Amino acid sequence: MIQDSGSTGNQPLPTGVLQELLWDHLGSAHVEIVGVSISPVEHGGHSGNEFFQAQVIWKGERGRKSVRWIIKKWVAG
Repeated sequence: MIQDSGSTGNQPLPTGVLQELLWDHLGSAHVEIVGVSISPVEHGGHSGNEFFQAQVIWKGERGRKSVRWIIKKWVAG
């Protein structure tokens, strides 16, 4: 079960996007996300874009692993 512990009702980072990033990061689609923790990152920028810290835990052939990313959510305009 995936839990977005830091997300609000509009879920800032869809799980599907994180899954695609993970597959690209690992070069393999043979892993399953088993946990996600998302929290906002405070920054002093004026672009209107939001930054989030995402910790992703997955399991695959080599057991459980995790990665932590800083992700920019781009806002058009």
